[in-house]
Amino acid sequence: RLSVLLELGRQLGSLSGGMFLAAAAGKKVEELTGGEVAVYLGNPGGEPHLAYGEKSSIASHPVSGPAARWVIDRDLVAGAGTDTLPNAVALFLPLSGAQGTVGAIAVRSEPAGRLLEPDNRRSLASCAGLLALAIERDKMAVAAAEAKAHAHAEHVRNVLLSGVSHDFRTPLAVIAGASDS
Repeated sequence: RLSVLLELGRQLGSLSGGMFLAAAAGKKVEELTGGEVAVYLGNPGGEPHLAYGEKSSIASHPVSGPAARWVIDRDLVAGAGTDTLPNAVALFLPLSGAQGTVGAIAVRSEPAGRLLEPDNRRSLASCAGLLALAIERDKMAVAAAEAKAHAHAEHVRNVLLSGVSHDFRTPLAVIAGASDS
C-alpha cells in the first residue's frame, strides 16, 4: 500500500490538468482496491463533473451524481456501507484540499464492507488527499499563469499609453506656446 501511495504521489507531482490527475489517481485506487473507481470534480454548490470512470457501474447509477454533489458540498464520507446515502452503489470520499473540497472519489469493491476497514479507509483517504492537493496545485499554477499574462498585458498597455501621451504632449505644447505669443 505504501509503495502504491508513493508512486501515486510521484505521478501526481509530474502531471497537470484535472482530467489527467483524476485518471492517474483513479487507476491507482483501482489497483489498490481491486474495484471500480469514479472521480468527480467540482466546486461546492456546483454540479460535479465526472472526470474518470465514465464506463463504470458507478457512473451509470442514478444516485451517483447526487451523492457526489452531497459529499462535495458537505466534505463528508457517504454511500455504500455508511449510514449516509446507503443506497449509493459506491463509497464516496471527499477530495479535501487546503482551500476546500475540490471533488469526490467513489470506490466500489466487493465485499463493500472491506472498504470500511480501518487500513483500507486510511489508504483511500490518503489517495483522496493526494489527489485533492494535486488538483489545488494545478489550479494555482493556472491562476498564476493567468495573473502573469494579465500583468504583462497591463504593462504593455501602460507603455503604449505613455508613448501615445508623449506624442500628444509635444504638439500641444507647441500649439499652446504659439497661442501665448
